[in-house]
Amino acid sequence: WGGKWDELDVPYLTRCLEKGLLEHVDILSFHPYNIFPPERIRDRQIIPIRNLIANYAPAGKRIELLITEVGYGLKAGSEADAIGFGVSNAAFEKAYFNELGNYLPRTLLSNLSLGVPTVWYELNSLIEKPLPPSQHSQNPSQSPPDNPDHPGLYRQPDKVAWGYTPGVAAVRVLCNTLRGYAFHKRLEIGDPSDDFVFELRNGKRRALALWTAAETERELVL
Repeated sequence: WGGKWDELDVPYLTRCLEKGLLEHVDILSFHPYNIFPPERIRDRQIIPIRNLIANYAPAGKRIELLITEVGYGLKAGSEADAIGFGVSNAAFEKAYFNELGNYLPRTLLSNLSLGVPTVWYELNSLIEKPLPPSQHSQNPSQSPPDNPDHPGLYRQPDKVAWGYTPGVAAVRVLCNTLRGYAFHKRLEIGDPSDDFVFELRNGKRRALALWTAAETERELVL
C-alpha cells in the first residue's frame, strides 16, 4: 500500500522480489482495498504486480497471483466528516452502496478476466449468528462479576446481528447466468479505461458481460 487508497507500494514489493522472494513462494496474494470503482485495481495493482512477477520469477517457475481479501465498508472512524486517510464519510458510503449489486460482480468479472481468483470480504452484513462464549471485547469501563480474571474485558452477547447485503443477490444472478462459462476475451469497444465488454464461452455457446465505469450516460454500439 503506497499511501493512497488505490496505489500499490511498487518500490517495497520490488525490493522484496530483488532479494529473491519468488524463489521461496508459489503464490503472491494481496488485499487491494480501496473506495474507488473496482476497475482501478486492474491498472494500478494487478497489472503492475504481474509485470514484477514476470521480471523476477525464476526461470520455468509459475507464480500464481490471488486476491485473498477485498471489499467495501460502510464507515470507519469517529469524525463526522472523515474516516482518516483524507477520505470523507460521503465517499466511503458511496463506495459501500455501489457494492450492493454493483461493485461486487464487476470486481469478480474484471479480476477473473485477468486470471486472478478473488475472495470477497464479506457477503454477510449486520439476522442472528452465534458468537463463541470465549470471545471478548476490550472495554476498561466494564468489569462484570463473571469475568474476575480479566477485569479489562467484558463478555459479548451470545448472538450478534447478521444477515446478507444485496450483493449476495447480485452474485447469485451472476453465477446462475454464467454457470459453466469461462472468460474468452475482451472486446475493444468504447473507452478501454471505463467500458468493459467480455465474451465468455461454454462450448459453442457465447455470452457477453458488459458494463461501464463511467459516471455519465452515453451510447455505445456493439
